[in-house]
Amino acid sequence: MAEWYSNLNWEDHILDFLLVGWIVGSALLVVLANGLSKIIGPLRIRALDRKRALSGSSSSSRAVTGTESCQWLNNGINWFFLNYYRQADFIDAWIKQLNVEVKKLGKGPVQIKFEKVESGSLPPKFSDFSSQIFQDDKFILQGHVESRDMAFVVFASQTTHEGVKLTNCTAKILRLKGKLRVLIEKVRGEANVSISFDGKPDIKTNVKPSNPFQFINV
Repeated sequence: MAEWYSNLNWEDHILDFLLVGWIVGSALLVVLANGLSKIIGPLRIRALDRKRALSGSSSSSRAVTGTESCQWLNNGINWFFLNYYRQADFIDAWIKQLNVEVKKLGKGPVQIKFEKVESGSLPPKFSDFSSQIFQDDKFILQGHVESRDMAFVVFASQTTHEGVKLTNCTAKILRLKGKLRVLIEKVRGEANVSISFDGKPDIKTNVKPSNPFQFINV
């Protein structure tokens, strides 16, 4: 009989989990925005630029030359992962939002709940970020993200005609490479941030039970 945990279709849904996770990790965006403001200066377009914008096309933009290696950002993330005496608050928020998204996928024979990031997991790395300022109050960041050996502790249950099977699993991202697109735009006086992959990333995952399943009659 095929092992029940093979029904966990991680290849289809892991992108949803990662996208929401990075959105909820707003603390990273705050750090990134602060760093960029030091590099490229204030993000507001000067009055002269606004006059030119009025006479030009609304789709025109101004690219900021060069890319940011993001080494300082990666060092900061590593510090939180490796030296924080407990799981950082933004990681807790990430885990909570992952479970919210899991519920949105609907009910099926297998139900899962993310418990925590497994101890010893390595954080994602960001590189080669560039920015582009548009004249319609939009600011776009583009860059690359790579993740290896990040793992989650997951509680899983499966309802069968015999009862309910329960077990803990380790869901590991063996490899993730992709290009991120961060859109920051002004909407009614507030800044809205959306994050997405630019194209389909290269991803490989693995899910294994960490202990024998328990059987409960219902």
